[in-house]
Amino acid sequence: MKIDNENTPLFSPPDLVSQNPILYARVLRAPRRHPTSPDKVLANTSHRLNQTLPTMIDKITRLDTTVQRPGRVFSYKYTVLGLSAARLNKEQIRAAIEPTLFHNYKTNPSMAALRKLSAILKYSYFDEAGAFILDIEVDPARFTASAPSANS
Repeated sequence: MKIDNENTPLFSPPDLVSQNPILYARVLRAPRRHPTSPDKVLANTSHRLNQTLPTMIDKITRLDTTVQRPGRVFSYKYTVLGLSAARLNKEQIRAAIEPTLFHNYKTNPSMAALRKLSAILKYSYFDEAGAFILDIEVDPARFTASAPSANS
C-alpha cells in the first residue's frame, strides 16, 4: 500500500508487544510491593520500559520514550526514520495502522495488564527532524462494533 504524496511505502505499524513480548510482559508484570493507583502503575511501567529505550521496532520505526499522563493515559513516542512529515498522507497512515493498534490492544495477551487498568494508549509519531506526523489514541471505551476493525 502506498500512502504518501510521492508513493513511498507505508511504514509498518509498530507493535512493541509482538516485536519484544518477553520484555514488555516482564515490565508490566514486575512485582509490586503494595497496591497503588492505576496512574502510578502506568508511571512505574513507563519508567521501567524507558530504561530499555530507544529501540527499533522495525526498519524505520524507533520507539524513543513512553510517558504516563493523567487519566490512565500511556503515551508512546515514535520516530519514523527516512520519511518527512510534510510528504506523508496522515489520514492514509491513520486508516492503515489504527485498526491494527486497536486489534492488538483488544486481543494480545501481553496487553492484558493495560486492559485491566482501562489504560488509554496514545501513539505519537514524529519524523527525524522532530516534525509531528500524527497521534493515534486507542481508548478501550471504543471497543465496540463501531471501533476500527483490523480485518477491514
